Amino acid sequence: MWALVFMVLTPFLSYALSLESALELAVGRSYVLKALEAEKLALEGKLLTHRESLNPSFAFSLGNLGTSKESFSRSPLYNISYSQPLPYPEMFNKARQVRAFELKSLEERMQVERARLMGEVYRAFFTALYYKELLSLMQEELKLQEELKTFVERSFRLGEASRLELLRAERDYFLLLSELELIRPLYHTALKELSALAGEEVKEIEGSLRTLRPFVPLEVEALPHIRQYERALEVVNRSLELENILARPRVRLELLTEKVSDREYGVRVGLSSDLPLFYARQGEKLMLISHRETLTATKSAQLLDIRSKLDGIKARYSELERQLKALEESIIPKAQEELNLALKSYRLRVIGLLEFSEVRRSYYGLLKKRLELLKNLHEEFAKYVVLGGGL
Repeated sequence: MWALVFMVLTPFLSYALSLESALELAVGRSYVLKALEAEKLALEGKLLTHRESLNPSFAFSLGNLGTSKESFSRSPLYNISYSQPLPYPEMFNKARQVRAFELKSLEERMQVERARLMGEVYRAFFTALYYKELLSLMQEELKLQEELKTFVERSFRLGEASRLELLRAERDYFLLLSELELIRPLYHTALKELSALAGEEVKEIEGSLRTLRPFVPLEVEALPHIRQYERALEVVNRSLELENILARPRVRLELLTEKVSDREYGVRVGLSSDLPLFYARQGEKLMLISHRETLTATKSAQLLDIRSKLDGIKARYSELERQLKALEESIIPKAQEELNLALKSYRLRVIGLLEFSEVRRSYYGLLKKRLELLKNLHEEFAKYVVLGGGL
C-alpha cells in the first residue's frame, strides 16, 4: 500500500540537487561524451578495412573463339584463374598498434571533455547558489527594514517621528523589495542553465557557498589536454610505419588452370607483384608528416597557454582569499557591531533615520561583497577544474 502511494507521489516530489548529483547527472547524460564513445566503433571498423588486402580474385573463361571447329558442348570451360594476395604479416600488427593509440587518444579527448563539462557544472551550480544565498540575505535585510518601518509608523502615530522619516522608511522598504524581485529571476535563470547541463529540471539546490576546495598543484605535462596530443603523435608515428609497409610491392600467388587439348587441362602456379616505381604512398606520408608538425606545434602552444592560465587563476584566487579574510576577520565584525549600536541609538532617538539607513546599507553591502567574493572564488576554481584540476 505504502509502496503504491510512494510511486504515485514520486513524480510530484521535488528534492534539492547537490553538486555531486549535478556532476553525476551531467557526465552520465552528456551527448558530447556519448558521441565520443561512439567513435570507438568507428576505430574498430577502421581496423577491419585492412582485411580487404586478403580478398582473392577469381576468373574463368567459357566457349571458343574465332574459327574453332569445336562446339561449345565439347569444350565449355577454357581456363580458370585464382589470385591470392600475400600481405605482409607486420601490416596487421602495425594496424592494431595504430588502433590502440587511437583509442588512447580518444580516451584523453573524453577526459578533456569531461573536465570541461565538470567545470561548467561547477560554475553553474555555485552561480545558482550565489543567487540563492543573495536572495536569503536580501530577505533578511528586507525583514529588518520592515521592522524599522513598522517602528517608524508607530512612532509617527504617537507623534514621535516626522512624516519625512515615515516616507523615507517606506521608500527604503520598497526599494529593497524591488531589488529583491530583480534578483529572483536571475536565480531562476541560473537554475535553468544548471538544468540544461544536468539533463533534467532543477528546482532547488543544496550546499554552501563557503565550501571552498583547495588547489592541488598540477603537473601540466600529465594533464589530458597535453596527453591527447602525445597520443595523437604516437598515432601519426605508427601510421607512418604502416604506410612504409603499404608502400612495399604487393605480392600475389596465382593459380591458373587452362585447356591444353581436347580433354586435357594444365595447371600453372606463379607469383606476381606490382612495382611502385612512380608512386609509393608519398602523398599519404606527406599528409601524416604535416599533421605531426601541426600536433607538435599545437602541443607546445597548449603547454604555454595552460601554464599561463594556471598562474593567473592562482594569483586571482590568492587575492580573492586575502580580501575575503580581511572582510570576515575585521571589517564585517566591526560593521555588525556598528549596526547593532546604530539600531539601539535610533530607537533611543540618539541618531536619525538617515544615519541608521546609511549604517544598514553599509553593513549589508559588505555581506553582499562577501558573497560576491565567494562566487568569484568558485568561478576561478571552475576554470581550474576545466584545465584538469580535481574536485
